[in-house]
Amino acid sequence: FMLAHFRDRQYGGLFAEVDPEGKVLDDRKESYGTAHAILGMSHAARVSGRKAYGDAALELWSDMKKGLRGQYGLFKRETSRDFKTTGPGKNTQNPMMHLFEALLALHDATQSKVVFQDAEAHADVILTRLLQKGGYIPELYDHDWKPIPGGPPGQTEPDGTPLDVYNSYAAAAQTGHVEIGHQIEWAFFLSRAVEKGFPRKYLSFGERLLNFAVKVGYDRQSGGVFGYSDYDGKPTAASSLAGWQES
Repeated sequence: FMLAHFRDRQYGGLFAEVDPEGKVLDDRKESYGTAHAILGMSHAARVSGRKAYGDAALELWSDMKKGLRGQYGLFKRETSRDFKTTGPGKNTQNPMMHLFEALLALHDATQSKVVFQDAEAHADVILTRLLQKGGYIPELYDHDWKPIPGGPPGQTEPDGTPLDVYNSYAAAAQTGHVEIGHQIEWAFFLSRAVEKGFPRKYLSFGERLLNFAVKVGYDRQSGGVFGYSDYDGKPTAASSLAGWQES
């Protein structure tokens, strides 16, 4: 279904949304959705042995590099169908993280040396540009990939513009913050990369992120992991415990 209905035969890449009959409902191109599609296709190729799925995953990665790659080798959150117009939403590290996950799976499925090199280059950009001295990777960024400023949540963006509803999945999304669960995920993916042959130095980066997550995010009163913290390492108001961090 995904290969038949989500692929854009004219411009490449994947549509953001189709209905159950395959009619396109949203023709934007998104890094988050594309990364997950590469991940899914890669696993399908690995477990089924069907080369067509691996070829499709490689093609999606090629399209993503051509159409969605932006400044510093990082990827735009969303664009128009033809990849020419960048969407208004903030940049976020979340698609970058799942893209790294997807590239590791794509290498598992294809054993492509180019994919391995791409994965290592992607990790290097994240760790040199997004990882902060405090040992965490912020969640939201402006279009220049500078972290959104911290501060108390409000009804406007930090620069005074109307609230970006597209990002307001939680109170903290209105201002700069750290997703605790994503620090843990990064530590997991970096460890997996070293198992696959990455230099062992990547373990030290993973350890820094994991140490931050445990120090800041673990709820010593009732157990579990908080949702998010500010840049000073304090869990923010309404930072509920959630199941995905535990997983």
